[in-house]
Amino acid sequence: YTKVIAQTAMPVILMAITTSAISVIDTSLIRTGLLRAGLSDGEARYLYGAYSGYAMTVLNLPAGLLATLGVSIIPAISGAVAIGNSERVKKLTRNGVGICCICGLLASASVAVFGDLMLEILFQNTASSLMLKMASPSIFFICMMQLSGSVLQAMGYTGRVFISSLVVGIIKLLSAIFLISTPEINIYGAAIGSDVAFMTGMIMNFIFLSRTSIKH
Repeated sequence: YTKVIAQTAMPVILMAITTSAISVIDTSLIRTGLLRAGLSDGEARYLYGAYSGYAMTVLNLPAGLLATLGVSIIPAISGAVAIGNSERVKKLTRNGVGICCICGLLASASVAVFGDLMLEILFQNTASSLMLKMASPSIFFICMMQLSGSVLQAMGYTGRVFISSLVVGIIKLLSAIFLISTPEINIYGAAIGSDVAFMTGMIMNFIFLSRTSIKH
């Protein structure tokens, strides 16, 4: 039992540590990238504040709510895995993906269309409107990535979730290094990088799912 717990817990612990480390590095790289793009320190602080304080706050609201879809499906899939019922696992996964897809698309579209209104209601400030709209596809990608990741974890493939999460973090860091430092793109590179990163993570998880089977 100790070996099984260790095999399950280690990827989760590594994922938590890696995610936290990448988040800290990403914050630093965004600020540095904005300065390299030719902005003053004050302008860099303003744009980063608008992106992280306003745009990401609004974006994380629906993304956080939709994350519960992935969590809620884990017990049912774990139960089906425990008795080796692969057909039930597939059925639950299909149903979960269908629901998540609809909810994720609606949330992304709502933020893209009503982002101005949301920012005005919450902060009385729409300066980060374009940033929010550019990052809105991430809501769908995050939702689908979290759901597929939850299914993989329920099936015992925690290591694969760690790999896709690591790739997401690396892509975000690369976008901070190369996109944000481009004067014509600057802070919008963070939104573009977020979309590309989570789309890649989602695709990787579904590829992993297509190649998995119930562990015995």
